[in-house]
Amino acid sequence: MCIRDRLNKLPNRLRKRFEHMRQVTRGRLKIVDATEGGFTISKAEKLWEQERAAGFTADFVIIDYDEEIECEKKFTGEMGRKREFEEVYKRIRRMAKKLDIIMWTACQSKRGTQGKKVITGDDIGEDISKAKKAFLAIGIGRDPDDEQVKHLYIIRHRLDRSRFGVDVVSDFESGVAYDRDARCV
Repeated sequence: MCIRDRLNKLPNRLRKRFEHMRQVTRGRLKIVDATEGGFTISKAEKLWEQERAAGFTADFVIIDYDEEIECEKKFTGEMGRKREFEEVYKRIRRMAKKLDIIMWTACQSKRGTQGKKVITGDDIGEDISKAKKAFLAIGIGRDPDDEQVKHLYIIRHRLDRSRFGVDVVSDFESGVAYDRDARCV
């Protein structure tokens, strides 16, 4: 019996659990739009401190798209952009350690990886050293034969196994992701 069938047979339990999780998470998620430019890690840290002073303590910060983070130091020359990324990621690691929080950043892959199943550190756009310095780096590819199947490749995990992948089926209509073997046929 697949996961979806089991959920359909237990709708009250699912509804109660969902309601409980909704109540638990309500008001504990803040989204900040920093796309207007000028967003630095120092500004992120100040924002975190302001929110904490107002009663909201974030223990997890997600920054979608690392190329939008501006470096506070300006580097010139051939390796200028690489040095800026190194500085930004160094500040991210320092902020996470100082505030004792988890920080997650997303970055783009190079061109030509759209239909690729395994996304490795070599496929990271701009600066591949990001994955080398990260605590956990995950590449998300897709199965070329089945668009619902995403391949999560563990590029680096500082405390556990690295360089392996797993397939996960994503059913966006139902908002569910599950193991490929448990998938409904």
